[in-house]
Amino acid sequence: MLTPANSMPYVYNQATAHGTSDIQQFYCNSTVFITGGSGFIGKQLVEKLFREQKPGFTDRITSVEGDIAEMRLGVCELDWNMMAEEVDVIFHVAATTKFDEHIREAALINVRGTREALQLGRACKKLRGGDVLEQFYESPLSPETLIQMAEQAVAEEQVRLMSSELPLCIVRPSVVPVDFVNNALIAAGWAVGARETERPREAKLSESDRVIFNFDMTVLNWPEMVNLWCIGVRKYILKDGLINTEKAVRKQLWFGILNYLILAISGYVAWII
Repeated sequence: MLTPANSMPYVYNQATAHGTSDIQQFYCNSTVFITGGSGFIGKQLVEKLFREQKPGFTDRITSVEGDIAEMRLGVCELDWNMMAEEVDVIFHVAATTKFDEHIREAALINVRGTREALQLGRACKKLRGGDVLEQFYESPLSPETLIQMAEQAVAEEQVRLMSSELPLCIVRPSVVPVDFVNNALIAAGWAVGARETERPREAKLSESDRVIFNFDMTVLNWPEMVNLWCIGVRKYILKDGLINTEKAVRKQLWFGILNYLILAISGYVAWII
């Protein structure tokens, strides 16, 4: 997790060790269903919810086979009924973000998948939460009409149309560290379940929750973020493996010196000619 520039690691460790913050207590003994749990945001969301847990916590995780593009999320009748009886918090984070995705596939995943997740919410008997003040952006097009050709904006319209029936809110993540995104997701889930009528803001959280579930962009350590981003690109995209890093830095330095030397010589030659 990226730590704020003016914070100390032991503050975070001390806060998580107690497990008594408002948000931690809310999720304690909750049954949470996450769509897209194997995706980029979903994997880290699962890790965040179970962070600081004792060994053996994986026994509390149940995988549910399904397909977000299918009716009823592609979940079998037995699993659907089980979730309807036990789930009290739902995170719908499954989506396709490919700009070149076929329009039909994008609609099935982003629009119909959202509708089916909402239908599951309707079926859940223990869903926690009350009325939430949510800002929706209306779509001029009906989700049902455009189920074969819509994208993310229409999926939000589907949520808006069903918002009066379910306790829900929307988190619109920007390009920030995934830990900040999931902190905001978890805090939003707490705000809905705790019947808070406003969006979760840092000022509304307890001191412990502000440390554990920090999503305040004003205290983000940008140099550290950029450094980790560069390491991530090198390790996971370029598949470098971070081997011989110091040697590479020295080589880059010498190449830089050589570049400036060549430029100086070229400039001098051009001047005397």
